Amino acid sequence: MKKILSITLILALVLGLCSCSSANTPENAVTNFMKAMKNADKEKADKYGDYNKMVEQLVLPGIDLPASTKTELVKATFNEASVKIVSTSQKDSKATVIVKINTLDMNAIFKTSLQEIYSYFYSNYTKGSSASDMQKKNYEIYLKNIKNKNSKTIQSQISIPVKKIKDQWKIDFNTDTLNALSGNLGTNKESILQDVIANFSVSGIDPNTGEQTQR
Repeated sequence: MKKILSITLILALVLGLCSCSSANTPENAVTNFMKAMKNADKEKADKYGDYNKMVEQLVLPGIDLPASTKTELVKATFNEASVKIVSTSQKDSKATVIVKINTLDMNAIFKTSLQEIYSYFYSNYTKGSSASDMQKKNYEIYLKNIKNKNSKTIQSQISIPVKKIKDQWKIDFNTDTLNALSGNLGTNKESILQDVIANFSVSGIDPNTGEQTQR
């Protein structure tokens, strides 16, 4: 009888520990979302946040992205990302989780990639490359820079809003959260693009055609 009770207590303890490790808390919503993004697991990511909203922050503008490339892009971007919970404040169905986050400097990677893409475009525009070939090359350049072991990382501390929806805690994305989780890229993509276009225009190259402009 004592043996049976001991086994029952051990099982209860193990089950209790398991339930704690996967507890439905604001903190776990943040950490589980980041784990899901590392694996490009859309189903799990959507449970704790919004997978597509994060992907939109990362993609190159104006290019249709195949599903396989999208998965590769997400995994490469979040591979080295990490979050450490600092503190949490909660009131009813809303909470704020303060975290220290380490990500790739996607701002710098995006700018470097666009410069390389436009240079390649200028050099190959008259060589008969198809639009699909050029788009494929664009992402080859982008992924190469993301996967570069020498790529810079950035650290920041941010407040992530989380809210309970139908008994499930989920990240309530705002501009600052999207920007931080995307490696400081989200709000800067358009300005980076315009800067790169301006530099090519100043150099006498039409960034839309790759042709030399009259000066």
